Amino acid sequence: MMKVLCRVKVLIVVLVALVVAAPAIAADYVLNPTTYRSASGRYELYVNPSAPNGSGPAFYRMTLDGIEVWAGERPFTLREAKLTNGGRVAGYAYEGGVIPTPHNGYRYSGLTVCILDLDGETLQRDSSKAKRKEFRVSGFGFGYGRAYSKSVSGTLLDEAGDRFVLLVPRSEWKAPRAWWIYRLTTGEFLEIVSPDRPGAAVPTQGELEREFTLEVKRVPETPFVVAHWYLDDGSDELQGRSAAVSVLGLDGKQLWKRNFPKEYSEEEKYLFTNAYDRLSKQLASELRSFSFHSFSLGQRLSFSIERDSDSGWRVIETGRVEVSIDAPTDNAPSPKVEILALEELEPIRLQHPSGKGQPIAKISDFAIDDDGCFAFLGWSSLDECRFIRVAPDGVVLADISLDELRPAHDRDHFLSPALKGRWFIVQNDANEEQHERGQLVESIEAPRARAWIFDPNSAELNEIKHFSSSKIVSIAPTDDGGFISLSTSDSVGFGAKTVSRFDRYGTSIWKWNATARHTNLTFDAVTWLPGVGVVALAGTGSSSLTFLSQFGDAPETEQLTDLLKREFNYLTGAKAGRDGGLLLYDFNTEPSCIVIDSELKEVSAWTPRLEDGRSVPIVGDVQAAPDGSFWTSDGQAFLRLNDDGVVDKVVRPLASDGTGGYEEIWTVDSKGRIYTFNGLTAEVRVYASDGSYLHACKTESADYDIRIEIHGISVDGEGNVHVQLNYGLAHGPEYLVFSPTGERIGWKEVVVDSGWENWHFKPDNSGLWVLGYDEIYLLDEDDQLIKTILRRANGDWLQYAGDGAVAADGSLAVICGPIGMRSTQRPAVISIYDAKGEPRLTLDLQEEDALARLAYNGKRIVVADDSGVFLYDLAGKPPKKFVLSLAEGEESWCLPFFSPDGTELWIAGIEPGELRRYQL
Repeated sequence: MMKVLCRVKVLIVVLVALVVAAPAIAADYVLNPTTYRSASGRYELYVNPSAPNGSGPAFYRMTLDGIEVWAGERPFTLREAKLTNGGRVAGYAYEGGVIPTPHNGYRYSGLTVCILDLDGETLQRDSSKAKRKEFRVSGFGFGYGRAYSKSVSGTLLDEAGDRFVLLVPRSEWKAPRAWWIYRLTTGEFLEIVSPDRPGAAVPTQGELEREFTLEVKRVPETPFVVAHWYLDDGSDELQGRSAAVSVLGLDGKQLWKRNFPKEYSEEEKYLFTNAYDRLSKQLASELRSFSFHSFSLGQRLSFSIERDSDSGWRVIETGRVEVSIDAPTDNAPSPKVEILALEELEPIRLQHPSGKGQPIAKISDFAIDDDGCFAFLGWSSLDECRFIRVAPDGVVLADISLDELRPAHDRDHFLSPALKGRWFIVQNDANEEQHERGQLVESIEAPRARAWIFDPNSAELNEIKHFSSSKIVSIAPTDDGGFISLSTSDSVGFGAKTVSRFDRYGTSIWKWNATARHTNLTFDAVTWLPGVGVVALAGTGSSSLTFLSQFGDAPETEQLTDLLKREFNYLTGAKAGRDGGLLLYDFNTEPSCIVIDSELKEVSAWTPRLEDGRSVPIVGDVQAAPDGSFWTSDGQAFLRLNDDGVVDKVVRPLASDGTGGYEEIWTVDSKGRIYTFNGLTAEVRVYASDGSYLHACKTESADYDIRIEIHGISVDGEGNVHVQLNYGLAHGPEYLVFSPTGERIGWKEVVVDSGWENWHFKPDNSGLWVLGYDEIYLLDEDDQLIKTILRRANGDWLQYAGDGAVAADGSLAVICGPIGMRSTQRPAVISIYDAKGEPRLTLDLQEEDALARLAYNGKRIVVADDSGVFLYDLAGKPPKKFVLSLAEGEESWCLPFFSPDGTELWIAGIEPGELRRYQL
C-alpha cells in the first residue's frame, strides 16, 4: 500500500475576462459519454467518445421509448447535440478535440457541423465555414502554448421553425456575434446572422470588444431566444461593468431588452471559484417565460413572452422575488451528512531509535553569525515557528518555539544577526483583505513589516514597536549590529526601490528611494560590505549593481554585462563576499555564482555541485562565513563549498537525540507495519504496529543528490519496500527497493508509464496496480501488462488518477476526477475495480476533491480531505462524516488507514510521529 502526500492548496484567481468567457470555453477538454434527450423525453441518443478530448469517432445508440432505433460508429464525436421530437439529431464536433493536446498531436481542431436523419444517416457534415478567419479563436493555451482553432459557444434548436443554430464567437473572449443557421429536415446551410446588440445602433470597434453575450437560451413555444449580455464601458473602474437581458428572434433582431447597471461592479459578487456556476444560474428559460437573477438588485425577476396581436409579441414582467446573493433560489440544497461518533483509542506513538526527542524542522532560509553558526526559522506541521541555531559541527545550540510569529509563506520572514548573540526577526504581514474566499484579491494598501529582537539565551522575543517599513524583500546585517533592508510598496512584492538602514535597536537611520534616474531598475537583493560601509543592490533585468554610501546617498550604478564581459540570465542575489568583494547569484543558469573582488573584477564563477559533478539545489543563496568560506543549504543540510564551488563538507543539524530531519508517516502496510521517511538521514524507518522501532532502509550516497526527496512508499506482499525517489514528465519515476529486513536490493525502473507512476501491490503478491496520470495499469506477478484502464467504473474517462488503495482480495479503489476549475467536467468520484480489472462500482465523493486521500479494505472506504473524514460503504448509501478533534493550530490534513483486522480507523499526519486510533 502506498500513500502519495498531495498537500496541494489550489489558489485560483478568477479574472473578469476569464469569468465572462465561460461559455466560450464550455466545450471541455474531457468529453465523457453522454445521453441526449428530446424535449418529449421519448428519444434518447447515447454518445460514447473514442478519445477523452472528443477527437475521432464515437459510438452512437438511438432509442425510442427505450427500444433501439439505430446504433453504430460515426467518424465524428458530437458535442451539445440536440434531438427533435421526431428523432433528428444536430450538433457539432471538433475533429482534433477542443484544444491542441498530446492526444491529437497538437493539431488545430477542425470544427464540423453535423445533422443526422431519422435513421442515423448524415444529412450534413459541414466544415467549410470553420475555415473563415473571423471565426478563429486564439490565445487560451492551458499551458500547451497553443490555442483553440475554432470555438462554439452553444447550440439552439427551433424544431417548429425547422432550424438548428450554432453560436460562434468572432474572436477570443467574444461570445456569439455570429449565428450559423441550418435547416433541420435537409441539413442545408441557410445563413449567418449577427445578433443585435443591446447598445447603440451603430457600434464603435471599442463597443464591439466590450459587449458580448454570456449565454443564449431558447424560450420554448415562442420563436425567440433570451440572451444575457456583459457590458463594459471601457473604464478601469468596476462600476462600469453592467449586464443586459434581451429577447431576440432567430433572425438576430431584438424584440426587447432590460439593462442592469453595475451588475458586476462589486468584485466579491463574481470573483470566486464558483463564478461559472453562479453566472450559469443567472438566466433560466421555461415555456413562454424566462427569469434573471440580478446580483446588483438581490432579486430574481420573471418575465413572460405573449402575443400582442396576430403578428406581434411583447415581453411582460410577471414578478420579483427577493433572494440572497450567496444563495440563489435555484441552488440545490446541500445534502445533510450524518455525523459519526467514533471512540478514540490510545494513539500509536513511534519510538525513535534513540528512544527520545523530536527531530528538527526543514531549512527554508538561513543566516550566519559572527561565530560561524547557522540560524534559521523552522516550521512544524502545526505551523509552529522555532528558532534553531546550529554549530559548525552540526550540534543544535538552540531550538526555541516562537508562538508570536504567524505561519510561514514564501519570503515572509527574515533573520539577521545583531549584537551580543541576539537576532533581528522581520515578518511581512499580509493584509486580511488580500484573501477572500480563498482567492487573492488586490489590496489597496500594501502590507507592512514588523520586527523583533530575539535573545536565544533568555528566549525573549521583544517586538520593536517603533519599527516602520513597507513589505521587505531582502535584509542584510551591518557591521555596527544593525541591518539594512530592501522594501517595496507593491502589495505583490514587485518593483522594490526603497533601501532603509536600521541601528542596533531597530530605529531607522536613513531611507533611500530610487529617483527618476533609477526608475528603470528594480531590485531583488541588498547587502552591506563590512569594513567598507557601502550598500550594494542587485538590479534585476538590467544585470547591474547600484551602490550607495554608508549614509544612503551618492548612488552609482555599474553595468555588469560590460564590466565583467559576460551575459546574465536574471540577477537575483548579491551577498557580501571576501575582503570587501561580492558574490552574485544568477538565477537558473550556468554558472550561477560569480565571485568578484572589491575592484569589481571577476575572481571565479561556478555552480554549487558535488564532487562527482551532480548539481546541488540550493536554499538561502550562497553566503560567506567570517572565516571566508562559502556555505549554502539544500534545505536539509549546510554545505561548505571550496573555491571551485564543490561541496567539501556537509553539516547535518542533529537534534538532542542524535536524529536529524523531519520524519513523517507515509504508509501502513497490510500487516500494520508503519513506514516513515527521514529526509536528513535519507532513510525509510520501519515500525511495528505498536510503534516500536524495527529497522531502517538506508540509501547510499550515490542514490540521490544532496537533497533527497521521495514521492511514495509501496510495500509488496512479501514485505519488500519500494521507495519512489524521483518522478517527472521528462525522466519518469524510479523506485529503490529494499528487502523486508531493510537491505538495499537496488533500482527498479519505470514499468509502463514514462511520466507518472504510483505503485499499489496486491497483498498476495499476484500482481501490481500502477496509477498513471490518466491511465491505470494492471500487471501480473512478472510485471507483464495485463490491462490498461482509461475509464471510471461507470464509463466516464478517468481524467486524473489520484490516491488509491488495494484490498486483501486484490481489488482497487481509486479517486479520479478533474484537477482545477473545469465546470463542465464530471465531478471527482471513487472508482472501484475487481482483482482482474473489471469495473465494479462508482461512488460519488461527498466533497468532490480529486486530491483527497483514501483507505480501502474491500468492505469500507475512508476518504480524508480538508473538510473532514468520510466513511463509505459499498452499498451506495450516503457517506457518514467523522469530525476529528483538533487542538488549536492543528491541521485537518491527514492520511487514513485501516488497522490490519479492519476494526479500527488509523489517522496519520496530525501529530508528527503519531497514529491516532478510532474504534469502528
